[in-house]
Amino acid sequence: DEIIGNPDAMKMLVPDEEYLSSLNHYYREHKHRYRNRETRLNSKDGTEQWVLWSDISADFPVPGWSAWGVGVDITELKKMQKRLETSLAEKDILIREVHHRVKNNMQIVSSLLSLQADKVDNAEYRAAFRESVNRIQAMSMIHSMLYRVEDLTHISTTDYFPRLWSMLAAMYGAVARRVSFIDDVDQVPLSIDQAIPCGIIVNELLTNALKHAFPGDR
Repeated sequence: DEIIGNPDAMKMLVPDEEYLSSLNHYYREHKHRYRNRETRLNSKDGTEQWVLWSDISADFPVPGWSAWGVGVDITELKKMQKRLETSLAEKDILIREVHHRVKNNMQIVSSLLSLQADKVDNAEYRAAFRESVNRIQAMSMIHSMLYRVEDLTHISTTDYFPRLWSMLAAMYGAVARRVSFIDDVDQVPLSIDQAIPCGIIVNELLTNALKHAFPGDR
C-alpha cells in the first residue's frame, strides 16, 4: 500500500541517492532490455536486501503498463557469497604465511650449510656443501615468489629463471668472469609441484655451465 501509486517509492526502496541515480541511469541506458540486474534495496524494517531484476516489458508488453519485470530475492545467496569470499581471503593469507615460513626455514638451513662449508678444509666437500645451498635456495626462491605474487597456485618462468640466474651469477662471480645471461624464456605458468623439480633441474644446468663451460677463463 505504501508503494503502489507512490511517486517516491523508489526513494523508499533505495534511500542512497547516489546509488539510486546510478540505477536510474542504468535503466535509461538499457530501455527495458536488461536481464539479471543485481539491485540493492531496503526493506521496510531497514535491512538491506538484494534482488535480481529482469525487465521483460519489451518481450511481454502489458496494456497500460509502461514497464514491468521479475525480481528474485538473492539476499541469502549474496550473504553466502560474502562468507565464501571472506573464507577464501583467510585461506589466501594462511597459504601466504605457509610459503613465507617455508622460505624462512629453508633460508635457515641454507645459512647453516654455508657456515658448515666455511669450516670444511677439503675443497671437494666444500663445493658439495655449496651445491646443496644452491639447490635449497632454488626451492626457497619459489616459496618467496609465491608469498608475493597474486596467483598463489603458479609462478612464471619469465620471472623465476632470471632470478635464479642472478643468484647463481653472484655466487659464482659470473660478471667478473665476463659471463652474461641471454634471457630467452617462454612464459609458462608452473604449479608448485612443477616449479620445484623444474627449478632444481635448471639450477643444475646453470651451475654446470658456470663451473665447466668456461675453462681457463675463456
